[in-house]
Amino acid sequence: MIMSMDNASNNNTTATELARILPTFQGLLWRIRCILHILNLIAKAIFAHFTKVAKRTKTADSSNSHPDLDDIVEGDDLEDLELNNAAVADEEDEQSTVLTAQLIHNTGVVKSIRARAIAEMATRGVQITATTQKCAEGIIPKVSGLARRVHDSSSVLKPEFEHLVMSTPDINTNKTVLSRRVATRWNSEYGCLDDHITLRRPVEALTGQTKHKLGAYRLTEAQWSLSNELRNLLKIFLAATLAFSRKETPLVHELVELLEDIIRSLRLARDSISSPKGKPISPIIRIAAHSGILVAEKYFKLFGECEVYAIAIVMSPEKKLQWFGSRGWSQEEITQVTEHVLKRWSESYVHLPTAAQASSVFIALTPVNLDDPKEEDWSAFATTQHLNTHQATPLMPDEILAYLQAPIVSKEELDACGGVVKDWDSKKEIWPRLYRIASDFLSAPASSVDVEFHEAVSAIESAMRGEEDHLTKVDTIGIKVYKKIII
Repeated sequence: MIMSMDNASNNNTTATELARILPTFQGLLWRIRCILHILNLIAKAIFAHFTKVAKRTKTADSSNSHPDLDDIVEGDDLEDLELNNAAVADEEDEQSTVLTAQLIHNTGVVKSIRARAIAEMATRGVQITATTQKCAEGIIPKVSGLARRVHDSSSVLKPEFEHLVMSTPDINTNKTVLSRRVATRWNSEYGCLDDHITLRRPVEALTGQTKHKLGAYRLTEAQWSLSNELRNLLKIFLAATLAFSRKETPLVHELVELLEDIIRSLRLARDSISSPKGKPISPIIRIAAHSGILVAEKYFKLFGECEVYAIAIVMSPEKKLQWFGSRGWSQEEITQVTEHVLKRWSESYVHLPTAAQASSVFIALTPVNLDDPKEEDWSAFATTQHLNTHQATPLMPDEILAYLQAPIVSKEELDACGGVVKDWDSKKEIWPRLYRIASDFLSAPASSVDVEFHEAVSAIESAMRGEEDHLTKVDTIGIKVYKKIII
């Protein structure tokens, strides 16, 4: 059993304690860090340079406080008030939808990373002025704040904005509304920003109407320019997030390569003074890219605590140990990976039964006579593997060393089989032991529970708070343990 959890530190304790209860679970060695949470943290570290921390004074009864009634600590003009209120509303959304341990972890990571990135880039000669920082920090509050205001005003602002979009010529989109920010999904912030840029003309027309009092949400020319640069930076891992958010469960063998590619792309953005199109890259964008790198590298190093990532790559027939060399891993690091694989094989798989005929049967393609009238469906028949026992040829033994020494398989061959997991499924009867280790590690989920499950857990918690008297002690403990183990 391999488990994917978010990055809250208490999940280390969960994994350790669970190993004591379930002997087959290897504790931290089999605790995977959720890729969606990692991507979300990378994005939050970048966004931290383009938003402001909400500041409110504590009231006697905080439960009755409202952003519009709270005192603003810095600045008392209308724009500061409006943008602070937008930041407060975003924070409240996040607090209501993100689990407490995860929220504390995320906030702590992002805060420390932001300061570190600014300091480290300063030593590289990349610095920003206070004016630039204030300009950047206003972007997300303005963008998400306007989307919220329009959405909440269903009878005035929303139809007005839709009319402006429909009456604006040459807009290359079918959208007529601004996407809203969702606290648990960073790509919603990207969508919010992307809509704002795509619908710039109707956005400026709406914020320019004094009757609506939306001037505080109007981006300056410098902010529009930074918004475009930020959107381009975020595209680095937008596709990855969408891919790993799909309904089918993303698998762990896809994760390491993805994160390496993200780090490489962020480094290129950080270390370049101009974009691929020759446009200058703003210092704040380069600093933000460094923030993303610091988060990505942190979790990439933590992958070393878990053997699942490396073994999953090794058991990918198109990668094996050669993948690490092609990615610049040192010989010492590759040797360590090999030792991990051999150790896991000897401890968990070498004693499993193997196929009786594994060394006497050969799977080969049977030649097809396309002119033979008996071949009714030759196109399907020609791609089918047939058992040929007339020419018995020794097959690769069901041993890990034999597998490692065999040539890698091309990606095209795997794709023809339906992917790496299905390819191993077809080898189940031939190499049952190799199949077992491959299946265990390649099928490990790269992402933990989805949003719907978090909502279900929240519903359970609400039921527990409201009806705890109707639950037995065992029921209550069981729900808490279930949540702790799964999340």
